[in-house]
Amino acid sequence: MTDNFRASQVETSQIIASGTLANGSGAKMVIYPIDASGSPINHIGSINQTLFNTGSLNGTDIFLYISGAIGGKNSSGRNISVFGGDLHISGNLSLNAVSVLSTSFILSSSVKYNIPTYAQSTYTVLESDYVIPVSSSGVGTTVIINSTQIKPGRELIVKDVGGNASTLNLTISSSFGKIDGSSTYNIAINYGSVTLICFNTSDANNTWGVV
Repeated sequence: MTDNFRASQVETSQIIASGTLANGSGAKMVIYPIDASGSPINHIGSINQTLFNTGSLNGTDIFLYISGAIGGKNSSGRNISVFGGDLHISGNLSLNAVSVLSTSFILSSSVKYNIPTYAQSTYTVLESDYVIPVSSSGVGTTVIINSTQIKPGRELIVKDVGGNASTLNLTISSSFGKIDGSSTYNIAINYGSVTLICFNTSDANNTWGVV
C-alpha cells in the first residue's frame, strides 16, 4: 500500500469520491482523524478497528461519513464537527438524540417529519411520523404507538382533520408505556388534536405525556 498524500492544505474545485474502503466500510467517502490508524502512525491509510470501527458503516445508502464522538462537546478530544455559518439542507433531515442547548434551532416546511396520508380505521405510528392527520369515515380510528417509537423527546401530534371525532371517536393507544397514566387517550371533539411527548423510557406509567 502506498503512503498517504500529505499536505498542510489543499486547494481544489472538486473532490471525487470513487469507492469504498478495503476494511469493510460501505461509505463512498470517510473523514477520520489520523489517530484512528493506531500507534505507531504508518501513513498508509490503515484504520485500527478498536479505535474506529468501520463495520458499522456498511449501509448501502452512505455517501459521506465524518467520524466523531457523541457527547464530545466541551471536551479536549476534538471529536465534534462545527459549521461556522448557516447550514442549508435541500433534502430530508433525520436526527437522533437531538440536543439543542443554545441560540435557536429553526425548522421550516416539512423538514422535521413526514406527514402521512389521512389515517382511517387503524393506523400504526411510523418512525417518520410527526403530525398524524385522521379523517374517519363510518368508524372510529385507533392510532397505535408501539414500543419502537419510545424515544425521549419524541413528539407526536394527532389531529382530527375530518371533523368527526365527536361521533367517531379517535383513540390513541400505546402498546407499551402509558399516556398520562392510561394506556389510551381519546379525542372526542370535532377537529380536536393532541400533542404527545415521550418523557421516560423506563417508567411504564409515565412514558408519554399530553402537553
